[in-house]
Amino acid sequence: MKMKTIVMILIGLALILASIVLSFGAWWSPFSSSPLDPQAPLKPNGSVRAPVGPTLVENNFLRLALSLDQSVVSPEDLDAWLQMQVSAPQDAATRRTPVSVTLVLDASGSMAGNKIANARQAAHRFIDQLAEGDVLSVVGFDTSVTTHLSGFVVGFDRTMAHGAVDRIQAGGGTCISCGLQTAYSLLSDAGAGRLRRVILLSDGNANTGISDVGGLGRLASSYLESMSIATATIGLGQDHDEQMLSAIAVAGAANYYFLHNSGYLAQILDRELAALSRTAILELTIELSPADGVILERPSHPGVRQEGTSWVLSVGQLAAGEERTYLVPLRLPQGDLSTVVSARAVFTPINQTKQELSVQAHMERSEDPVRVADSTDPKVVERQVLLTSVAQIEEAMDAYESGQRDQAYRILQINADQLRDASARLGGSVTLSQEVEDTEQLLQVLPAAAEGSREARGNVMFNRARSADVLRGQSREDAYHQNGMYDLSTLE
Repeated sequence: MKMKTIVMILIGLALILASIVLSFGAWWSPFSSSPLDPQAPLKPNGSVRAPVGPTLVENNFLRLALSLDQSVVSPEDLDAWLQMQVSAPQDAATRRTPVSVTLVLDASGSMAGNKIANARQAAHRFIDQLAEGDVLSVVGFDTSVTTHLSGFVVGFDRTMAHGAVDRIQAGGGTCISCGLQTAYSLLSDAGAGRLRRVILLSDGNANTGISDVGGLGRLASSYLESMSIATATIGLGQDHDEQMLSAIAVAGAANYYFLHNSGYLAQILDRELAALSRTAILELTIELSPADGVILERPSHPGVRQEGTSWVLSVGQLAAGEERTYLVPLRLPQGDLSTVVSARAVFTPINQTKQELSVQAHMERSEDPVRVADSTDPKVVERQVLLTSVAQIEEAMDAYESGQRDQAYRILQINADQLRDASARLGGSVTLSQEVEDTEQLLQVLPAAAEGSREARGNVMFNRARSADVLRGQSREDAYHQNGMYDLSTLE
């Protein structure tokens, strides 16, 4: 009788434990992108209300997170902002992948003297820092193209590569497309399992071959999509076409650098090679799809295309530890809200097959002003203000270069005031406070620079390059172009 009682007690305990486990499993899954709150109120049909706030999904190679400026909105709100952050973990690149890189150097007449000498010196240093097994090609272009080095496999003896660089001489016109097409052809024969990169240096404007911005952008984009060749660009001095070189880099999913003086070229090549060595993700694209009734406005970031009601963002390659942040404006329908946007990342990690990650962003409406206010994400608001500042600085630079100096100053002053107000509302944003300082410094520098002077032109080009960093999704802190980094009086 005692044994029967014990058995019955054990059976009862087992049933209770099973009930607890089943209840727990109903609301938690280790594979969900954002676990539902077990205490969340139920909708009338008995289903659990969609979660609000930031949502994320990640694996060993990629992290994709969505946030909204407000995850709870009032019944009257019809506008919102979606922030998307994508990053690769620091340990995502477990070993260095061999690279195939082509240096494309402007050898036109304007490069004569210190510019071509410094370009050769930087190329020599670049050769010395390549790893054994990497493949290097060197192309020089003026009106035509000269292939100085083709498919050189780097080993202990690099004499041939250094000799090829020494043969580069300046003279002639500027056929940027000629240099790029030759570089792409050389890299098309690179073996599988290699990173392919073109690094283009130019100090002028394309005046031979393809010379329009759209055409050169399409050229870079076509080789990115068909052969995974990324194209970085370096604009040297005050006479290069920053709009063209920036467009090539955007289309080629790589960096654009404004270089004021050729003496700093080696530092940029060092940075590019270091980034290549840490590459963790290849061919990353992200598709943003709205829920029924939601409208996704065009993102302000480059490298996007529309497919129906969705936007597809081409991120390109991502280095280990690198994070990109993108902002998208939304138009909301009236009435109840739940899921508003779905994001799907398609990517290929180094030495892995293609993978996908998906996550959704959720919102709801409430008449409670406290709930609405408490749902504000200050980081999303901060990014929104920063992008607005970037656009206003671009507008001011355009006005300044067209001779409308007073208009440029007014735009910059309005921008500084708006940044101060926004920083105060956010409780003292460090990022926005620094943006205020930079804008005020620009207000002081531009009037002091004589019209048409090197300092004036340098400030315009530098601020455009800094804006391009932010639009590519880089944080203000991680962007290459930082205020005070150059003595613009030495602009070449």
